[in-house]
Amino acid sequence: MTLASILRQFKWSVGLTICLVILESALFLLFPLFIGYAINDLLEASHKGIIQLGILGISGLVIGAARRLYDTRTYAKVYQKITVDTMEKDEASDTSKLSAHLGMLRELVEFFETSFPQIFGSIIGFVGTIIIIYAFSIHIFWACIILVLFIIIVFGLTSKKTILYNTNYNNTLEEQVGIVEKRNPEKVRIHIRQLMKWNIKLSDLETMNFSLLWLAIIGLLIYAIVDTVHASEVKYGTVFSIVMYVYQFAEECISLPLFYQQWLRLREISTRLNSKEAESIIKI
Repeated sequence: MTLASILRQFKWSVGLTICLVILESALFLLFPLFIGYAINDLLEASHKGIIQLGILGISGLVIGAARRLYDTRTYAKVYQKITVDTMEKDEASDTSKLSAHLGMLRELVEFFETSFPQIFGSIIGFVGTIIIIYAFSIHIFWACIILVLFIIIVFGLTSKKTILYNTNYNNTLEEQVGIVEKRNPEKVRIHIRQLMKWNIKLSDLETMNFSLLWLAIIGLLIYAIVDTVHASEVKYGTVFSIVMYVYQFAEECISLPLFYQQWLRLREISTRLNSKEAESIIKI
């Protein structure tokens, strides 16, 4: 069972989720722009912008709530079906490995239920904000492009370590049930120590990447504020919109690399669930 096979098997259910996510993300992408309009209109004694902002907010709420209600029920059914299918195909594995595999399988389903919509939303937000920023300021646009290149370099250099740590973590996890069944406190202690060792290495790597990324984002935000305030003939609402879009762009720059790291982990899990030899890593 892989992410691709789940997508093929349940393409209509996933497709409806994607459509709702696109609509929801498009609505929320307009919020900073409409807030800016509302501020400018209020400064001119008009309530038109406030009314438009209210309509936008209610529309986003309805679409977002409908998608979440639909996703919870749909992916509960998906997990039930593929769990049974996996158990039937994985009869040769011992109890320890099968238990670990079912836990990993849950991660794949949770990816479609939570991360998959978030990824689409982040991509739409990323592309949308960069286009809007370009329309507002070419200087800030190029600063954003430099930030993107920096992110690609950082996460590109650390991806091999991410794959290695995830592989070792899952290798250790597969042994857990068998070790616990022996009820030997010392062996359990050693096993948990090994498991946490790889977990800590993964966490430390993510912390390092996040810290470097956040320093770059702080630099972008400071530059955007200074550049916007020094621009001539810019209204207060417009300044607010620009800063909000830069901050929103920064949020997407944080979330997308984290999704990339999650995808590396799920790629390793997919290989493990489809091969009796978990040493090799293949592309989904």
